[in-house]
Amino acid sequence: MNFKQQVKKLATIAVSAALAGTLVMPVTTFAADKVRWRMPIAFPSNLPALGTPAQYAAEQLKLASGGDIQVRVYEPGKLVPAFDILASVSDGKTEAG
Repeated sequence: MNFKQQVKKLATIAVSAALAGTLVMPVTTFAADKVRWRMPIAFPSNLPALGTPAQYAAEQLKLASGGDIQVRVYEPGKLVPAFDILASVSDGKTEAG
């Protein structure tokens, strides 16, 4: 056996061992918990271009996650005052803003 054949044989054994190892590993599945976020907004949702993107993003997240991620959008002042949104997210009172 020459050097080239030995390297080829070693590579074949290494690849086979790696594949066998991955096939034997148990498959772990994680149960997807539902995520519910509260998101206050600074502008009314009926205000075009300023109030509508938050509602759109919430709908798209729900669609993309199959309903596992739900964002409830709160009008200004309903959950926190409009200018306190950053502080409420920083303090953990709300999840998004």
